[in-house]
Amino acid sequence: MTPGTSTTGTGSPLPVDVGADVHEAILTAERPALTPAPRAEAVLVPPVVLSLAATLGTGFLDHAFTGVHGAHLVLGTLVVTFLALLPNAVILTWARAHGSRAGFFVAPAVGVVFAAVGAGLVPGPDAHPVALAGACVLGFLAPLLWRPWQDRWMEKRVERVSLLAPSVLAAADAIERLEVVPWIRVLSVLVPEGDAEVAGRLLKRPVARAPRGGPRLERRVIVSCPMRDPAVGRSIAELVARGHDLTSESATLRRAEGRVDVGRADPLNILLGRPRSRWLDAS
Repeated sequence: MTPGTSTTGTGSPLPVDVGADVHEAILTAERPALTPAPRAEAVLVPPVVLSLAATLGTGFLDHAFTGVHGAHLVLGTLVVTFLALLPNAVILTWARAHGSRAGFFVAPAVGVVFAAVGAGLVPGPDAHPVALAGACVLGFLAPLLWRPWQDRWMEKRVERVSLLAPSVLAAADAIERLEVVPWIRVLSVLVPEGDAEVAGRLLKRPVARAPRGGPRLERRVIVSCPMRDPAVGRSIAELVARGHDLTSESATLRRAEGRVDVGRADPLNILLGRPRSRWLDAS
């Protein structure tokens, strides 16, 4: 048994026996893995662009075959395209999440029904069958295409960063944690007062001992140093003087999860993580 201490309401310590199995459970407890939140632009831009393209395509077909124009064309196009696109987007999203193949066959059928009902509700001449069919096809294809576009956006819009850590072991641990974020690539490491050659073989990345005179460091540098370290402090000062944008590992991981933790303010991120301004630097 491992003795511990506890406190009563008056603050006096009381001995508490904590078993070895409790210590083992604490050390081996599985912590939830990082679940990076997708970027807002990767989520919004593909659906908006493809939905707009589907609307313009439907309007072009309706105008080409019926000759209508003006407010009736705009209203009919918006209603038919929206009613064809909405059920397809909802059902296809559900089908992907649940691995249902039937959803990919149900979605276009429901989209046709919704588009036909919407075309009958619009006052004025009915939409041409070709335009109605085009709205159904485009409404089905748009949700199918914007998901691969979102995935490619996430893969290509990577952030190339450098890492500043007090030791090689700390750098290796930080790289392992940062690799969970799909858009972050640690290309180089700065370990002050370390053996750059040995560290490079261990980390499989270029390693520098100082901001100057070593491998090229990226403009954005992530600092992983929970304890005060004089060498890391000197490196931070020199990196700021050289125009690098600095942020901390904890702030990077919180941002990747889509969280803003105001209860754990990060001084380094508050002071140095904001984009640099040449006007402010000049002033």
